[in-house]
Amino acid sequence: MNIERNGVGLVLSGGGAKGAYQAGVARALAELKTPVGAVAGASIGALNGAILAAAPSLSEGAERLRELWSGLRDEKLLQAQSNLRLPTYVILLTAAGMSLRGARAIAWLSVAASRLLPEDLPPVRWLRSLKDRVAPSDDGMLTNSPVRRLLDRFLDMDALENGLPLYVSVYPSSLSGAAGDIFDWLLAELGVRESRDSRFFHLQSLPREERVKLLLASAALPLLYSAQTVGGKEYADGGLGGTRRVQGNTPITPLVEAGYRTVVVNHLSDGSLWDRHDFPETTVLEIRPERPISRSMADMLAFGDTDAVSSWMEQGYEDTNRCMFRVMRTLGAVAKLEESEQALQSSLGGMEESEEEMREAMRRLPRSNSY
Repeated sequence: MNIERNGVGLVLSGGGAKGAYQAGVARALAELKTPVGAVAGASIGALNGAILAAAPSLSEGAERLRELWSGLRDEKLLQAQSNLRLPTYVILLTAAGMSLRGARAIAWLSVAASRLLPEDLPPVRWLRSLKDRVAPSDDGMLTNSPVRRLLDRFLDMDALENGLPLYVSVYPSSLSGAAGDIFDWLLAELGVRESRDSRFFHLQSLPREERVKLLLASAALPLLYSAQTVGGKEYADGGLGGTRRVQGNTPITPLVEAGYRTVVVNHLSDGSLWDRHDFPETTVLEIRPERPISRSMADMLAFGDTDAVSSWMEQGYEDTNRCMFRVMRTLGAVAKLEESEQALQSSLGGMEESEEEMREAMRRLPRSNSY
């Protein structure tokens, strides 16, 4: 297995608060001296990836991620909008163990029913009554101000300008807005049809004023955070795209298209359905949790649970060492072998040159008379 001169690609999938796992992944990759040359991320993976891409080294990026995740307890990332129309008990239900998918479906179905379905259907009348009590506004339940503050603190946008190439996954909203997006997602979850594919942007190619918007868009889960306008179009959480193939939540495609033939892919679920065999020309090294890293979907919101965050970081470190150590050791041995072979060839070339010079010198020597 050969690694290109520009290094390997690193894919960081989405998963809410479980993104703490990726701080441990980055730490282990740094210790293994993994030559990361570009990063692609979805949702929380895009935010983590931005910090790694902007750092002067992978080790420094891993340390910044550790510091960020270790200090989230006081950040109140689930701060409600000042104009919130959704009662806070829905947030509490979600945090207490209610499936995030269930909460999302209930809330957005109530919105969709009021916009897309005939008024005289009994289920629609019921959902309309529910809408006034539990449906979110298009602005989302939560403000992204805390996330912006974290980016301001831990992400150096000037350094990111010239940092590692960063590719971000976002989901293009439909003309029907969030209601249409959630219907697409629900149909994909039910197996009726596939959701639209997510789009991938090279962040450094965007105008500077849209780069933070792109990162916020990638993590804008419907129901929780509002979509963002980038390039005149609305985008939401990148993990929503290509649900069946996990296309949006595992954004390897832009790295493959950029020419990376060795890619490290980190999943935040041991049961991810993503299949590396869809990329037969790429050497894919997968890092998956050896054991489940969450108890329920509610753990996606457990940003302030310091015990869970610490546990996830440590497991990411352990799983990466287990998955990567032998591979990187082999790669290191191969690299040393190639260096030795090049040195030998250079030495042999030097010897041949010296021999030729000696033969030329011998030819120039005056011939002596022999008796």
